[in-house]
Amino acid sequence: SYSTSGNIADYKKHGYELVTDGYPADLTFDNDDKTAQNFTVHLKHQLTPVNPTDPQTPGAPINPDEPNGPKWPMSTNYDKTVNETVSYVAQNGHGVAKQHTDSVNFTRTVVVDNVTGDVITSGAGTTAWTATNGDTTFDAVVSPVVPGSVANKAQTAAVTDLNADSADVNETVTYTKVGSLVPSSSDRHFPG
Repeated sequence: SYSTSGNIADYKKHGYELVTDGYPADLTFDNDDKTAQNFTVHLKHQLTPVNPTDPQTPGAPINPDEPNGPKWPMSTNYDKTVNETVSYVAQNGHGVAKQHTDSVNFTRTVVVDNVTGDVITSGAGTTAWTATNGDTTFDAVVSPVVPGSVANKAQTAAVTDLNADSADVNETVTYTKVGSLVPSSSDRHFPG
């Protein structure tokens, strides 16, 4: 007796899912070659949502029985961070104060085709990039006071409207030594 279950199980191992199995469980083939006995099994590509809370293992096989088959996507498809670094340096390039760092994180849900490994970024089951806590800004940063030096910027400007495709922000504030002033005079009544 024939059954579709073995073939269906094999397709499932390759990332397909069963929609309908039109093969009746009690069907018996006969030896009449003049009468066609047709049935339809409908399969479709299984789609899996992937995001930071359900990330899968990037680079691992989607279908464990297919080690050379499609792989789970890298996390940059659904989790990105934009970084800000402000460095405080003397004119010779040496650091004079601790760097200021900040970051804004963006996440989304993508859908992965379990048959092809394609990452689907729009449509059913996907979401747009969203900033964690709604924060899309690097605030202005006041330059620290370095005794005996003056900064070329009192503060760095705020960077607003960041998105997942924004480049990292790297700023450098340069400090110049302030010369010392020793007042002197030929006037013998001058204090000092």
